[in-house]
Amino acid sequence: MISLSSAPELLHAVQTAREVDFAAYILSPGMERTLEDAARRGARVRVRLNGCFHGAGALLRANREAVRRLRALNVDARLVQSSGNDGPPMHLKLALCDGIAYLDDCNWRAGGRDTIVRAGRSTRGVQLDKRDALDAEGALLRNARHVTVEVETESAGYSPVYSALKWLAQRGVRCRLLVSKFGVEGSYYAAARHLADAGVNVRVADSDEKFAVCGTRGWIGSANATSYYLHPDQLDWGARTSNPPLLRALHQKFANNWSNSKALPQQASS
Repeated sequence: MISLSSAPELLHAVQTAREVDFAAYILSPGMERTLEDAARRGARVRVRLNGCFHGAGALLRANREAVRRLRALNVDARLVQSSGNDGPPMHLKLALCDGIAYLDDCNWRAGGRDTIVRAGRSTRGVQLDKRDALDAEGALLRNARHVTVEVETESAGYSPVYSALKWLAQRGVRCRLLVSKFGVEGSYYAAARHLADAGVNVRVADSDEKFAVCGTRGWIGSANATSYYLHPDQLDWGARTSNPPLLRALHQKFANNWSNSKALPQQASS
């Protein structure tokens, strides 16, 4: 069962562990320094970063440079799917510190903006690819009854989450959806607009977390609520939860982000 953790707890775990396995979409400078310090004190460190960005050349160059610097410290570091045939895309945010699993719904950012959970020594009940993660979130939403449904995602697309929100709204369930500024660009905007037209209250937040709260049950993960058609096996994570402290934290984050959100624009951002 997952439980609420924090950036300080995760950093302490990395700083004191004998073995660290770390996965990220991109690597922030602060987290890179923490991993480098772990290697310098003698910990066995393995790092896997995304190597497939579909046109975002600056991010790919940054990950390549991070791998180069880490390898100089004898860290087992490499890009995943850098050649298109060495595994699925990497969108997972996972840290194993002496076998204890920590998971982040964004990208290991400082300042408490992300939600970090602790899964302990077992990831049983945690989905580890995009298809399974979004199927679990969609199933959770479809079982919502007589509660306000709150969903936050970076971008919405034609996924099980989209289908569930539309289905709920058409049946009179109050649904609120937050998307990030990236969620109103191009084709992502169309999905958000269709949901708004179906009765979902859609707003734009200065946040890109990924979670859902339905009364006493919730879901959290790294998987965006976009289609998994092209990459159902993309390395991602998701987990349903009924942990009260975690649900309270998610509800409070949603309330804060909602209060600072903006109306969905009438047309897509260019």
